[in-house]
Amino acid sequence: MSRWPWILSAVFVATVVAASFLSPHVMVSPGKLMPPHRDLEQNCFACHSPFTGVSDARCATCHVPSNIGLRSTKGVALVRKQSRVPFHQALIETDCTSCHSDHLVASPGQETPRRFHHLLLKPDLRAKCESCHTPPKDTLHTTLRQSTCSTCHQTAGWKPSSFDHSKYFPLTGDHNVGCVSCHAGNNFKTYTCVSCHAHEKSRMIEEHREEGIRNIDNCVRCHTSRGLKSREGSESGDDD
Repeated sequence: MSRWPWILSAVFVATVVAASFLSPHVMVSPGKLMPPHRDLEQNCFACHSPFTGVSDARCATCHVPSNIGLRSTKGVALVRKQSRVPFHQALIETDCTSCHSDHLVASPGQETPRRFHHLLLKPDLRAKCESCHTPPKDTLHTTLRQSTCSTCHQTAGWKPSSFDHSKYFPLTGDHNVGCVSCHAGNNFKTYTCVSCHAHEKSRMIEEHREEGIRNIDNCVRCHTSRGLKSREGSESGDDD
């Protein structure tokens, strides 16, 4: 049997292996680098180690963890944008590739983009949302303490929130409506029932005065959703 096919196969394999080391950016690169690292496209081993992949230690030679978000790779102080808060200093460990992929396309076998996970933060910082996030300025959130974010929100995403309206007023039956039906203009400090219930205030004052009730501005103090007992212990009866 001729040995030439084996010799040619061996030469081919050797050529591919050699090319992978001499020109890895041509042979195995998954795509272009991000613009800040574009000058490294011909030098894969600036970040990658043969057979072991990207090394966090190599990243740290340019991107010093204690300086990320504060200083450039050349040591120049950065002008911080209000929406960007330095947080790399609060990470449990230096694991650059858990969030960052420097190529514009996903690496082989990586189906979804890498995203930051709050579990990478030190435990004492995870509950301090305001240390990184600017609190919302709407009328609902400005009345809450900043440390109560986790009551409604999870670190997996700001939306959807898990506000439990049933603790305050069960939205059953016809009351299962959108927020603006009761909270006009998304003002969650106040509510109104007259957007659905056509009450005449003067008539309501007279009717409630007969029951010894002077303040009729807080309907849910006595009335809950249809079919539930009122907070005064009587049946709510007809809503109107």
